[in-house]
Amino acid sequence: MNMIKVFENDKTIAAQTGTILTQKDSIKATKKPFLKFLRENEYF
Repeated sequence: MNMIKVFENDKTIAAQTGTILTQKDSIKATKKPFLKFLRENEYF
């Protein structure tokens, strides 16, 4: 189920965050070390 539908249909959730990564290879292609570090940590 998609994250938006879960949030809208579950009245016990007050806030919800998350990241959707469609292409894991895009992390490997990131050239800036700090940005790559952030993306790697967000993925896991």
